[in-house]
Amino acid sequence: MLVGGVLLAVHSNPAARRVLNGVLSGDNHFYIVSGASMSPALQQGDEIGSRSSYGILRRGDVVLLHPPGGGEIVIRRVVGLPGETVSASASGQLMINGAPLDEPYVATGSKTPGVSRLVIPAGSFYVLADNRSYTSDSRLYGPIPGSAVVALVDHIFTPPARAGGVPGEP
Repeated sequence: MLVGGVLLAVHSNPAARRVLNGVLSGDNHFYIVSGASMSPALQQGDEIGSRSSYGILRRGDVVLLHPPGGGEIVIRRVVGLPGETVSASASGQLMINGAPLDEPYVATGSKTPGVSRLVIPAGSFYVLADNRSYTSDSRLYGPIPGSAVVALVDHIFTPPARAGGVPGEP
């Protein structure tokens, strides 16, 4: 089971798991979203797939990770890359290297308060939830080391109307 604003659980329907496992194999894992921290991109009840082999992380990727200090695995979006300077404007606009970051996946009306200006260390990433008012993320625990990333969320399986890639991912 995964927690952290968005609660994820390994798919419990054996028939559905067989179907999903028949479509994908290897390092793929399947979960059900419960919570609001990644809304609107991931919504309550979405069945998602992730893979633990993912290559180089890019801005916009949605990842499963171990938060600093321990605790259950959480799901967040990569917004800052190693060597970049992250900050926020007075109005709550996320800034990367002094330029506003276009974030079409962020919940309408969400601001990004609490971002202290910092340079992301080599091998680390700055991660935030899409629904910024509902969760803890790098604003609380700082950049996360790449080794904390467990998997890349790469697909929404159901509901059928939302099936496909994760909104906002590169």
